[in-house]
Amino acid sequence: MNIIYRLKDYKFIIVLLSLITSLYACGPTLDEIVVPPIENYKVGVPILDGDISFTDLIPEDELSDLEIADDSSMYFEFDTAIVIATTDDLVGAFGSGGTDDFFSVDFPNPITGVSLPIPSQGVTLKFTSDASTCTSTPLPCVELQNDVSQVSYIRFMQGTMDVDYNVNAGETFTMVLSNITGPNGETSLTVTQGSSQTSASISLVNVEFQLSDTPTLTMSVTDASGNPSSSGTLTDIGMSTDNNADRLRVLFPSGLSSAGFDIPQESIETDYLTEIFPDGAEITFQDPLINFDFDNPIGTGVSIDLSVNGGVEAVTPNGNLPLSFTGSIADTGTVSQCSQIITVAAATDFDNAARTNKFMCNASNIMSNRPTEMRFAGRANYNVGAGDEVFFTNDDSVKAYFTTRIPLHIGFSGMTYTSGSDLNLDFSSELDDVNSAILRSKVDNGLPVDGTLKFYIKNRERGRTIDSIIVNGNQDGQQVIKSAIVDDNGVVIESKEQYLETQLTGDQVRTLLNAGYLDISFDLVGDADSTTDYPDPVLIKKNQRMNLQMGLLLDATVDLNGSN
Repeated sequence: MNIIYRLKDYKFIIVLLSLITSLYACGPTLDEIVVPPIENYKVGVPILDGDISFTDLIPEDELSDLEIADDSSMYFEFDTAIVIATTDDLVGAFGSGGTDDFFSVDFPNPITGVSLPIPSQGVTLKFTSDASTCTSTPLPCVELQNDVSQVSYIRFMQGTMDVDYNVNAGETFTMVLSNITGPNGETSLTVTQGSSQTSASISLVNVEFQLSDTPTLTMSVTDASGNPSSSGTLTDIGMSTDNNADRLRVLFPSGLSSAGFDIPQESIETDYLTEIFPDGAEITFQDPLINFDFDNPIGTGVSIDLSVNGGVEAVTPNGNLPLSFTGSIADTGTVSQCSQIITVAAATDFDNAARTNKFMCNASNIMSNRPTEMRFAGRANYNVGAGDEVFFTNDDSVKAYFTTRIPLHIGFSGMTYTSGSDLNLDFSSELDDVNSAILRSKVDNGLPVDGTLKFYIKNRERGRTIDSIIVNGNQDGQQVIKSAIVDDNGVVIESKEQYLETQLTGDQVRTLLNAGYLDISFDLVGDADSTTDYPDPVLIKKNQRMNLQMGLLLDATVDLNGSN
């Protein structure tokens, strides 16, 4: 019935008479009647209705780096850790030939020439960091040393304390290592052996020597009744040659002025947002936070000079930019507070490296130049004073941590987002003539971005593009989708509502109504102040939305018997 009401009166009469004739008189049957095309057929066809947030415009594989704060603000965060000095590098800076020599101690046999008798009160051997203040007879006090200097503390990872001896039949040899900390917190370790053997060993695994406590090795002999005996002898005392420590503190009586190492050039990829803002897109950052942290795992301060051996710089398409750092976020824009010298405090214990947190100066300008990488090299120097004790662990390394936090408080141009959807408008009639076709769009924009919208019409998802439609409100060359209203800082204060009417051609209407797939492309610009020479940053939040409603108002002649 709806179709009949759209016919002009004379056509209505013809059709009605034909129906009556076919029913009550001889004449054409119903299937022989031809209904003429419907003129001035007007219909509204819904095309699109939905919300879009900024995260919908970001490739899915980039979302893993996007963090959302409690206030719905968003930021990208990227972390990179680089080892700039290995344990070998560190011990080499202090004059060692390598970790094997540095983390083991030399212990020559204190018994030379002939066997040493064991008196009834036993024999003691004392370990100390300063033999001049230690008394021990008949054996001297022993200072432990590695290949660099005196050792004041050591915790062994492996090794044994070995003694060769001779006793009479039936006698017992006892060896006690005291004034130490054993694997289970003991203050002494004891080994007892009979006359059938001639050597005894105490495991040093996880045993700690604090040389200021004078660890002491006592060796004695008892007879079969358990009474002290003076008949035994010692032929050798030593540590196994495979002794090795995981913790070590080294004493430098005269200090050390030349400890240091060169930092080889390292590079960090920093073109973080390429997948979102392709090459050629202009970006302006507001308040990016870039940390450059150094760990110092050893017990003396280190000065890191990033102005030598190639220095530190950002590599950009417009040339390399030198980088400098400061200890306060508030000072990142103050040239006098920025430097390429980083002083890192000494670590205070074996387990926790001292970390110095620095902030990169002028980060907004650096990042707005789209650096593809940041390179750094330099020199690290340790200042060891006379009498200083410096501790090390066997897995020490100096690490640099580069952390970038980029809030989505940015200005940009040249951002294109494309998505797609199956389309089935179920319009099978043939359009003879298109009198007028208007794509009506209602845009309620809560995003602080301007934009244009373009449809690519396809027969299927990976099919060829048949036609395209620019939703421009008949305003070619303009960003017709207007940004939400923002304040001077680019913060949204009110959404922007618009109505756009875009004229379509007959061919565009036909391909749209019969399309199988629709690619939707947005070209977006974020710019809080269009009077500047650069895109002024806007603050984009997770809860901001752009609502799009689109429909086609069609006035055409339709042939109901035809189809595409």
